[in-house]
Amino acid sequence: MEKIPAWKFLFYKWLRLPAAAFMGVGLGHIGQDACETCLKLGWRNKNPFRSLYFAAQSAAAEMATGLAAYQIVTAQGSKVSMLVTGMEARFHKKATGTVIFRCSPLQGIREAVELAHGQSESVELQVPVTAIQTDTGVLVSEFVFHWSFKRRS
Repeated sequence: MEKIPAWKFLFYKWLRLPAAAFMGVGLGHIGQDACETCLKLGWRNKNPFRSLYFAAQSAAAEMATGLAAYQIVTAQGSKVSMLVTGMEARFHKKATGTVIFRCSPLQGIREAVELAHGQSESVELQVPVTAIQTDTGVLVSEFVFHWSFKRRS
């Protein structure tokens, strides 16, 4: 997959995802096997308990799955629409620093997009994300996003 320039990602966030841009969701890494986003604790995304607000964590986690899926859909040149149909989350520890949200492996997304491209019914997929605080290596939260992929008419 091609590397997304930082300026292009920043422009895209402010244009299409202003809430994520305001919260400070950043792109960590996107590759063949994983997609990572990051979120650093700051005044725009903290809660009264001095940790990352759960909604900011959810946005960063969803972006890790959405960017991966978007890259796969556009790389294949397929006309497939994407929609989040559900989400599950578990919060294990307070996130008090920079957190990396990792979506891997991406093979399931590739297969779902290919399958959706070849049929008229939608394809449902559950995509997991883990969130690790960088300074401690502690798992702070886990997410599962339910995606639906469907060929556009």
